[in-house]
Amino acid sequence: IGVVSLPCIFTIANIMLANNLCDLDEDIRNHRYTLPYYIGRKMGVLLFNALYYASFLVVVISVAVGFLHPVMLLSLLTIYPVYQNLVKFNKEQVKSKTFVIGIRNFVLINATLTILMAVSVVLQR
Repeated sequence: IGVVSLPCIFTIANIMLANNLCDLDEDIRNHRYTLPYYIGRKMGVLLFNALYYASFLVVVISVAVGFLHPVMLLSLLTIYPVYQNLVKFNKEQVKSKTFVIGIRNFVLINATLTILMAVSVVLQR
């Protein structure tokens, strides 16, 4: 359960990270010590990207070791839309313009995984 839920954990973490990256300048002025404050904007954006790609890697590994049904590999079809969203976020981290990318990717990845999990349950019967 822990391994299979990692994509959800990573995407939830990225919503918080996107918020903190978008607010970094304000947080520095107000002495709010968020993760991007300590690791910097560049590393924060790198972590934001890495967590999304790690979500897909976890699915592949979970299928390879037999934790998930192979139908779950269809979730890899969402890599390209997630990538396109990341390109936009990597260019600028402005709350009014790019924070929503974290939400979009969260919904895209987790909705896809939820639907495919239901399909895999039906296929197992």
